Amino acid sequence: MPISLSRGFLLPQSGDIKEAIIRRDSEIVNAILTGIVKSGTATFATAATKAVAFSINEFDAAYHVVVTGNVNETFWVTAKATTGFTINSSNATSTAVVSWILTR
Repeated sequence: MPISLSRGFLLPQSGDIKEAIIRRDSEIVNAILTGIVKSGTATFATAATKAVAFSINEFDAAYHVVVTGNVNETFWVTAKATTGFTINSSNATSTAVVSWILTR
């Protein structure tokens, strides 16, 4: 019997997971991947902002992002979406390399 999730869709039994991935059913795959951490780095190109795009979209924007940079600047995250987010720097001409981690 499928497991009902709070987001309004059903997670299949374990035997159906492979088929869901083969079909690329994004809602089911994202439900399976919930809790798996995404991370990466973003290099600013003499700018105050850097857009980060996900290779696999999130199912909603209710995630948390932690950022840390390799220089003495302040960094913060805005514009969270299912497709990515924006990292901002206090330096308008930043060339920082920023590591980020996404969790739920």
